[in-house]
Amino acid sequence: MKKLSALILALSASGCATPGDVEKVAAGVDNVAERQVASDKTVREMIAHVAELKREIDSLDHLMTSMRKRIDALSPPSRPLSGEDLERLLAGAPMDPVVRANLDAYLKVLHEVKPEKAIEDALTIPADKLLPYLVLIVRKLQSPARPNAILVLSKAKPADAAPILEPYLSDGSVRGELLNIMAEWEAHDATRQALLKHANEGTESWRVMLADALTKARSREGVKTLIDFLYSEEPTIRSIAIEGLKWGTGFDMGYKMYAGKEDRWAVADKWKAWWKENEAKFEFPKH
Repeated sequence: MKKLSALILALSASGCATPGDVEKVAAGVDNVAERQVASDKTVREMIAHVAELKREIDSLDHLMTSMRKRIDALSPPSRPLSGEDLERLLAGAPMDPVVRANLDAYLKVLHEVKPEKAIEDALTIPADKLLPYLVLIVRKLQSPARPNAILVLSKAKPADAAPILEPYLSDGSVRGELLNIMAEWEAHDATRQALLKHANEGTESWRVMLADALTKARSREGVKTLIDFLYSEEPTIRSIAIEGLKWGTGFDMGYKMYAGKEDRWAVADKWKAWWKENEAKFEFPKH
């Protein structure tokens, strides 16, 4: 800027530029200088803001790590242990030597066998011995055996598997996947009883998913709960609720998920009235 001003002054002195030209250039130089100062200030503020965001992210990351450690450290007697604690517990559990040998051999190759073979060989091991290990594998997201473990669990007999898997529905690291698995099973009272024990736990998102699973297990309690979720302020919750009700009843009563609150609630009231009248005699449609 200084060099440009000096050049204009020199041109003015030589008669090549008028005083008016000099004034215009000077004003332009001042304007550019002011903009440069403002720009520098904005850049500094942005850098400071980014630094502050990074500190907040680091703080949240530290907090999440701390919370994860605290959760993993919790091991109430009525709840499954986590991670290495569960692995050590299972490794030391009393087991018939032949069953132990079969289990060890099965788990050793689970990551590489074909799905059909994994399902077939699982039938040779008692469910109460095998399923806890499969849950442990499901918890390990990067385990190469995880897809086969999920498949075998999905093919388990509800009468045997539901009581075994039920405690793990309180384990946040695995319960979502287990809920999906149990929703695939043929409807069975053992499944309904296992799910009902956890119907009031967790967030709204978890409860609506559990209500959906209950409905697919042909539980009237699931239908009743899904109707309540039609009043939710969250579109995702309403979507799960109405889709579950359509599956469980065969109709939707004209419920529009993105309609205004007043219209949504009016239809939800119709659902409630219908359920009050029909709950005792309600039969699930065939699928």
